[in-house]
Amino acid sequence: MNAYRRALAAPTYHGRRVNAKNETRKFSSSFIRAVSNIRAMTGYQIKVEDKPAPQDIQLLFRNLNEYNFAKTGQRGQFISVFVRDDEGQIIGGAQGWTAFEWLHIDVLWLKESLRGKGVGRQLMEATEAEAKRRGCKYAKLETFSFQAPEFYKRNGYTVFAELDEIAGEHHWYFMKKNLS
Repeated sequence: MNAYRRALAAPTYHGRRVNAKNETRKFSSSFIRAVSNIRAMTGYQIKVEDKPAPQDIQLLFRNLNEYNFAKTGQRGQFISVFVRDDEGQIIGGAQGWTAFEWLHIDVLWLKESLRGKGVGRQLMEATEAEAKRRGCKYAKLETFSFQAPEFYKRNGYTVFAELDEIAGEHHWYFMKKNLS
């Protein structure tokens, strides 16, 4: 391992590098400047951001979509289906996207007072009908064991993958359905 990599890999303690034997070594200021210059020459930073700007997220999606289009010749399209009350307020809905003959449902939510009354089934049917109109043959979604896996099973979805030990004893289900 060269000196640069050793310097980056070693932990620091008050401006000194600590080696595996817990011995400290002071590096010369010229060496530290050289290491800093090498880092600066990469031209990028990796940074975790808890509250990214919406336009930054849009940039990621836009560029990924362009890459996908270049490889497949197909563009994805958002799909949104809402349930509104008489005043036009949203009381439920589904959000996702369609591409590559698949409907991907990211969110499906209904106000608690509407659950168990057939509105969820109607919402799924409307979402799937629009996806079929767009040429989709399949649908996929994710749900947790504390959400609505039984609802989705009753609507024709089957589990194709499962993760356990989610927030304790819960499960994360990946489900799909043939729309043909």
